[in-house]
Amino acid sequence: MSDLKTICLEGVASPMHSKEGDAPSGFVLQFCDVTWQKEARVAREVESRYWHLLETLVEGVIYLGADGRIIDANPAAEHILGYSLSDMRGRTCSELRWRFIDESSPGHLKGKGLLPHLTTLATGIPERKTLGIFNPREGSYRWIDTHTVPRFRPGEESPFQVIVIFSDITRQREVEEAWLESEKQSWILTESLPDVTFLLDPGGHLLYVNAFGAQMLHRPLEEILGKNLQELFQDGQGARYLQNVASAAASGTIKNNVSRLQLPDGEAWYDTRLIPVSAQDGTCQYVMGVARDITVWKQAEEVSQRCADRFRSVFEELPIGSAVCDAGGVLLHMNQACLDLFGIACPDTIRGVNLLQVCRSIGGCDMQRPKDAVTPFGCLLDFDLIRSRGLLPTTLTGTIRIEGLISPLRSLDGYLFLVYDSNNRVPRGHSNELSLRA
Repeated sequence: MSDLKTICLEGVASPMHSKEGDAPSGFVLQFCDVTWQKEARVAREVESRYWHLLETLVEGVIYLGADGRIIDANPAAEHILGYSLSDMRGRTCSELRWRFIDESSPGHLKGKGLLPHLTTLATGIPERKTLGIFNPREGSYRWIDTHTVPRFRPGEESPFQVIVIFSDITRQREVEEAWLESEKQSWILTESLPDVTFLLDPGGHLLYVNAFGAQMLHRPLEEILGKNLQELFQDGQGARYLQNVASAAASGTIKNNVSRLQLPDGEAWYDTRLIPVSAQDGTCQYVMGVARDITVWKQAEEVSQRCADRFRSVFEELPIGSAVCDAGGVLLHMNQACLDLFGIACPDTIRGVNLLQVCRSIGGCDMQRPKDAVTPFGCLLDFDLIRSRGLLPTTLTGTIRIEGLISPLRSLDGYLFLVYDSNNRVPRGHSNELSLRA
């Protein structure tokens, strides 16, 4: 039974006639074994389909013999390598003097290392490799991803042929190199910034921080990367920062905050901007942060505030009435001595009153705003007249003489009034007196 096989026969049936014109009395069959012809035709059809497929592939394909000589190549291989099939057939790669860059060699040295088909011919093991091959038609290198496959005859251990299949990844390589260059430039930029630049996941774990940030924390990068903000900042500070990060991630909006940090080298103030980075589905993937050290500015602000508080304290405690007006004479502020002098119980009731117009309304029509110099003045105030005309909500009665100075303010477009009671109260009946001293 093992000797049985299927063969293909072709034959002709010829009719047999006993007499001409009679019906056939039988047939003569003639057969011919055409098995090998059928197999050859099928093989040709398979080969035709195979070569049609090979010629339409965008991947390059090269066949090499055991001696390393090129047997065949498809059109894509000719295009990628820059050689015609007639140039390559029957020649080795060394005879073609191929110039290549082996990515696996140190420093990607040109012409160093073995081409993949030589290794596969020697070992019989398939190999993948990325190479830069010089294309003489284009005058530049093309990057190809190669896959070398050995072919064996039955019972033989060494390959009699290798097939090299390769894809042109030049464009992909250019995109990757451009991306790497962009990453490099971004890294240089963030590392050169005088600000702390960092990246967090929405849960507040530190994914990246520049060298300036690690220096701020006085800890090496390997100790802080991956840590949660609550682990990096103690005494409740980390919890507050985590809350700000969660707010930025949830809202998808930029958050700004100014905070005071207790760092190993002392107290510092930082102005931090948290920027959510969204994934394609719109969810927050990262939170980027930029923190600027504003300690010096904050300290200067505190000094300035202390000076302002001290000045305000001196201003409020002066025994001489003091008032600040804008350029038009509108009252901005009065100290307590001035309020007492004019008999004002509530400062809010006179804020916005034009002090120059009040003085002019009671007879000081020649009273002028000084331009650059300090100007002295003096007049009589009839509180009953002032109250009856509704000029000021005074609680006083009678008449007093006041004197003082009007001084322009350099830091504010306005004036400072210094007023005092020159002779205490004067008898009633002198309310129409007015004296302006130049």
